Amino acid sequence: MQEMLLVYGAGVAAAGAFLAGLYYVFSGLRGGDQKIVDRRLGELAKPAWDRATLRRRSLSRGKSPWLAAVLETASLRSFDNLVATSGIRMPTERILFLAIVGTAAVFELLDLVGGYNLIVCAAAALMLGIVAPLLFVLHARRRRMARIVNQLPDAIDMLVRSMRAGHPVATGVGLVAREMGPPIGTEFGAVFDEMSYGIDLRQAFEKMSQRLHILELDYMIAAMRIQSSTGGNLAEVLAALSNVMRDKVKLRAKVRALSAEARFSGLILAALPVLVVAGLLFLNPHYYDAARDNPLLKAVLAGAAALMLFGIVLVRRIVNIRI
Repeated sequence: MQEMLLVYGAGVAAAGAFLAGLYYVFSGLRGGDQKIVDRRLGELAKPAWDRATLRRRSLSRGKSPWLAAVLETASLRSFDNLVATSGIRMPTERILFLAIVGTAAVFELLDLVGGYNLIVCAAAALMLGIVAPLLFVLHARRRRMARIVNQLPDAIDMLVRSMRAGHPVATGVGLVAREMGPPIGTEFGAVFDEMSYGIDLRQAFEKMSQRLHILELDYMIAAMRIQSSTGGNLAEVLAALSNVMRDKVKLRAKVRALSAEARFSGLILAALPVLVVAGLLFLNPHYYDAARDNPLLKAVLAGAAALMLFGIVLVRRIVNIRI
């Protein structure tokens, strides 16, 4: 009897914790100071960039000490930066919560409905609940970084024109933030706001570089750092750097155009075995019944899957050459 009471008590506590997590994640709880900041920012005329980057809260803000210590680990801070730079508006804690709930749901569905063993259920749950959202966030960030790289030469040209007209660098950064569209306008807007709040120009750009990890941006920051320490015509240096970046973007686009056939062929070759097996199972579900329990077939299929994965990685490394 006591054991049953303990089991029921643990179930009630788990359900209460689950409901509390749901309430915390989806209610959007904010403190009084956050409401004041949101109201003040809402009263301002919205510029071309988005202020969501400045209003983004850290994972550990407002949490208990033990939870803040967990959320401030290097891996979670890296994932938070990944979400922040991917352009996804959903908070990081909500993505983590949905990933955990999705993993548990897929595991229970495969275990109770499908009747698979625990290893298959765990592997499928991790793939669908953890790996799939992570790949989606990585893909969103990769696309956003590519757009920033393509917009960066135009942003530097606008900054150079502002400097040649006699304006300081900070005014040129604000001009880029107002005139350029997202995502480069958003990032320069964050730099301009940080400078408005008292951060030095180089520190603001270095924080931007640490947040984005873009090589072309590091070149621009290095040029500014050298000019501030040794002197020189920064406008001419940035103009030459803009031309080099633009030529690099053109060369990368030419390489992608020339390798489009190879990439498409690799995609077809990777998807063809899966499509053939799926078509056979759809047309004749009992086609593999005679050999389904053969251990040799399982070993051959595992080897074929490993070779396919190796081929996909090899083709991607060949055709996706970084310039």
